[in-house]
Amino acid sequence: MLSDIVALSFVWLFLFVTSLRSQSCVIDNRSLSTAWEQKLREELMSCDSRYQPPSINETVVKISFTLKSFYFENDEEIFTISSWVFLNWDDLRLTWNPDHYDGINEVILSSMKIWTPKLSHYSSSGEDEFDYIMSGCRITAKGRVTCIPRVVHQTVCSTKLTNWPYDTQNCTFEFGSKPGFDRAKFVLGSPRGIKMFGAEYGPGWTIVDFSKSESNDSKSVKFSFNFIVQREGVGLAALVIVPSLILSLITVMSMTLNVEDKIRLGMLCFGLLGQFIFLQEINSDLPKHSADTPTVLLYLRSSIVLTLLSIGITFVLTHLYTRCKPPPNFILTFNEKVFESYARYIIWPKWNTTGENKIGDDVNKILTAWIDFASIINFVSMSIIALTYIVMYTIYIPKKPDF
Repeated sequence: MLSDIVALSFVWLFLFVTSLRSQSCVIDNRSLSTAWEQKLREELMSCDSRYQPPSINETVVKISFTLKSFYFENDEEIFTISSWVFLNWDDLRLTWNPDHYDGINEVILSSMKIWTPKLSHYSSSGEDEFDYIMSGCRITAKGRVTCIPRVVHQTVCSTKLTNWPYDTQNCTFEFGSKPGFDRAKFVLGSPRGIKMFGAEYGPGWTIVDFSKSESNDSKSVKFSFNFIVQREGVGLAALVIVPSLILSLITVMSMTLNVEDKIRLGMLCFGLLGQFIFLQEINSDLPKHSADTPTVLLYLRSSIVLTLLSIGITFVLTHLYTRCKPPPNFILTFNEKVFESYARYIIWPKWNTTGENKIGDDVNKILTAWIDFASIINFVSMSIIALTYIVMYTIYIPKKPDF
């Protein structure tokens, strides 16, 4: 019994000594450079004031943007940009001698472990700050810090739909620092401030112009980026402008038909109905976030008025065309002056009486006088309406702007 206890004691003693030896002989699989880098990180983060501003004076932070994508949302009123932000500044607390750390010249640290400047975005929806939580910062041995966070910001554009569907929108982003907050002064690191080469443009929109501005007042340092964004409205214009012009052409061409022909009145009524239906379709596709009235709607509204006027003229001419009473002398005199001058070559269409062999000469003369007068009135009305359409096309139909 005693021998068993002694043997068990030796076994436990052997296991205890073996465990102590194994703990003292842990194999370190890390490479030499990784070990030096880990040591460097630990020493850089040992500074208790690393979350405070680097200097009691202003720290100059160079900033530049690289646009990655943009798009409209919320009924094409909120403009959103996604970009990489390049930030550079010097922090003398984060310096080291590369010879003391196996020649390491730079190291990557999380932005949560060091001081980072606070840049605010000012927009109509409020103020927000950049988020560096998920970004890594590259630090050189001389204390040069470079952070490249990817950020998303929104702003409300001053939208105008006057030239819809070739409308352009003006969208401005303002950024600035808070005075006295972290003693950081932001300056643009490039003449343009933002690079847009290779950016993914939002569906249906193109950046056609860009400008920047800077201001340095007593309250804060601000700089702004202004984007001029144009709608890609070629396809939409084909669906809006072409039918409007075709409906206008129907109104003008119907004026060339004889008032005796019921097709004339039918074409005018068809064109009027088509304009009302088309106006409803445009209203369903038109953005609702602007108080401006697109000029193409003004064109359609005026076209409806001209079509109604053409219908009224058609009824009046039909009445004149079938009158059998002798016309007043001023009508006869007016007809003679027109048809005995060079104006007779431009009166078109010139209507004539039908069935002359079945009526007397006196009645035929009366009808001819009324028909000639109706032809003149129709030509003048058609010319005025056609000219009005040309003026309306020049004023109201939107054109693709040149940039």
